[in-house]
Amino acid sequence: MSNEAKEMQLGREALILMQKSWPEHFGCLFEMGQKAFETAFDKYPHFKTYFAFTDDQWRKDERFKKVVLGLEQTLAQGVTVFCEPKSSEEQNDSITEYISLLEEIGGLHKGIVPTMEPKHIDMFLVLVPAVVVDCIEKKRKTGPFEAAEKQQLIECWTALSKFIAKHMRAGWDKSVVPKTPKLKKAYRRKTMSISSVDSNSDSESPPKRATSVGSNQRPAKK
Repeated sequence: MSNEAKEMQLGREALILMQKSWPEHFGCLFEMGQKAFETAFDKYPHFKTYFAFTDDQWRKDERFKKVVLGLEQTLAQGVTVFCEPKSSEEQNDSITEYISLLEEIGGLHKGIVPTMEPKHIDMFLVLVPAVVVDCIEKKRKTGPFEAAEKQQLIECWTALSKFIAKHMRAGWDKSVVPKTPKLKKAYRRKTMSISSVDSNSDSESPPKRATSVGSNQRPAKK
């Protein structure tokens, strides 16, 4: 097992629970992502400004729906990487690819949201485990989790959230320039827009805030 895999510090039983409980229905996944941002915005209202919002219009904004989807795709890929059975070599390769993606997302946020601080990555992701488990539990046809099972699931999502935060911050610190096509396109578009605003700071047009995005990888499949 690679050092990166050991970071998760989860047994096979816990990973099986994490995979089996992960919903496949898109509506449930979207609701989960939306709830994560709602929780973050309630706790840290200034986070809305990173997405060019000052009120609750983000709920209806088409661009922000892509941000929500990006979050869910990033989480889903984590489930695929760590929970699906693989050979040692395949797992190491998938973890390496996932880390590269997370670093690109971290570098992307640094490039397109200049007012954001790296600590805000942790402040957001620390809220994710409880939101994910609550959303999963509410949709369960078999009813609430047993206390021990729920605690185990919280520990799984806490480990994954910390893993994501760690490597996003690493990408931020290294100012990683995204190579993944979707992220690269967003990075170039927004950084060019910011540069244009900076070079024309004396013009009448007010500067535009950048809009953050998440992963554009496919969701996990069981």
